[in-house]
Amino acid sequence: MSAWIVFPDHISYLVACALDLAPDGFLTFGDGKVLTPHSKDEIGQLLMNENARSVGYRYERDTFEELPGPVDKSGILDYHHSELDLPFDPIVLLKQLDCYAYQTCECPDWPQIDAYDFCEVVRGLAEATLPPSLRHYEHSRWSSSSHHVPAYRNSEAYDDAPWGIGPELRRGQ
Repeated sequence: MSAWIVFPDHISYLVACALDLAPDGFLTFGDGKVLTPHSKDEIGQLLMNENARSVGYRYERDTFEELPGPVDKSGILDYHHSELDLPFDPIVLLKQLDCYAYQTCECPDWPQIDAYDFCEVVRGLAEATLPPSLRHYEHSRWSSSSHHVPAYRNSEAYDDAPWGIGPELRRGQ
């Protein structure tokens, strides 16, 4: 399995959507972490750090600068939330969560860390906004076994959603 450091804009999309979905404007997850409009940079840095830690674990021979991902790694070590020109779409968000989790699951403690819980909480909120026809589990169209997946993963909208978000979606660019 390969892994790469996601763009900081990917994290900005996750954080912005989480805030859009958050009841009462804040999202509690993990070991007492709280995402608010005032903690976007802090929570984004937490997500960025866990992604970089995972990729570093996967490619332990590489220096940070050599790890797969953006060439300019300054926004990874010093994350600042960016406003993006990408409206909330639950299918796009779910695919971005899948991408982030895929890139960040390399460390053995992945299921116990705050970033994992962030993904699970936001996934639950996003899935709740889907129409009932996309909320059930069904056979994966990509597997000949009896593997079941959420119905939205078999949808054309999921196929069309990007696998990762980069700086091309920043507002004002």
